[in-house]
Amino acid sequence: MKKLLLLSIAFFTLTLPAQKTWQTTEPVEQISIRSNQLPIAAQTFINTLFPSIAIKSAIRDIADDEYDVTMTNGYEMIFDNEGYWLEIDAPDNAMFPCGIIEQIVETDVFISLLENEISAEPIACYVKSVAYIPDYGYVILYSLPNREEENIIIDTEGNIWGWH
Repeated sequence: MKKLLLLSIAFFTLTLPAQKTWQTTEPVEQISIRSNQLPIAAQTFINTLFPSIAIKSAIRDIADDEYDVTMTNGYEMIFDNEGYWLEIDAPDNAMFPCGIIEQIVETDVFISLLENEISAEPIACYVKSVAYIPDYGYVILYSLPNREEENIIIDTEGNIWGWH
């Protein structure tokens, strides 16, 4: 009986690693989180821009080291691992209110978007998406009336580097 027990233990021990290889698991790259699990900087930013709008979903993107947030009003935001915004997108077929753009970019950038050489229209009031590139500036997607969507590249001091 003792030999049978030892033989069973030995068999189990030897086959366990083989069984383990059959149970492969992919690493988790995205995790749903509660809004209070976002970094404080992200929570503050969201509460400042959208004080009365609820968060629909918050996801911790481990692969990209970012947080993806979707609001109930359709706005989507990406934050870095410290909670600083990297990108904000308006809902489909919508644009940011001018007041939001004024709050998220430097004053010189906002002025350049209001008074620009591209159009007589103030671009700041036709923004659909803003991406921040740390230590450089912004890529802003806008859509002026009766025109196709265009991008403008602008540094943090308000200098326009290009558009298309």
